[in-house]
Amino acid sequence: MNSIVFQEIREAQALAYSVYSDYFQANQTEKSDYIFSYVGIQSDKQKEALSSMFGLINNLPESENTFEIAKKAVLNKIESERITKSAIIEQYLSAEKKGLTYDIKESIYDEVKNMDFKTLKDFHSTYIKDKPHDILVIGNRENIDFENLAQYGSVKELDLESIFGY
Repeated sequence: MNSIVFQEIREAQALAYSVYSDYFQANQTEKSDYIFSYVGIQSDKQKEALSSMFGLINNLPESENTFEIAKKAVLNKIESERITKSAIIEQYLSAEKKGLTYDIKESIYDEVKNMDFKTLKDFHSTYIKDKPHDILVIGNRENIDFENLAQYGSVKELDLESIFGY
């Protein structure tokens, strides 16, 4: 997803200085997986940038070529990763928090290797498409389009004390 949002929002539409999106697995069994996305923009591009980001998150672009590149990147990362020294214990404890008694990377490797685009699309439809999101906007309040933000849900403005404690 990261390269797609970068190519579309930063390169094709020139809406952002930087843009990023990634899917993270929970580090414990009782926690949820999540998507973290970031768009660094000029305030006058807020409406278009949010619309583009949610458009990409909710409507998975269908590109077999991009899918194959992403698959190869995941496989290459797993193949080249080395777990040494104290990282061995960290990996063991991390697996234990997830209720695992084995190295999940082997299972991930096998699943990704045999994955097709339909599997990804089914996962996206079930777990990502049109799911609720929390949005954090940081900036000068005079430059933030609160009316635009309200279309994504309730808006709560925080003061510096509630954020930083002073």
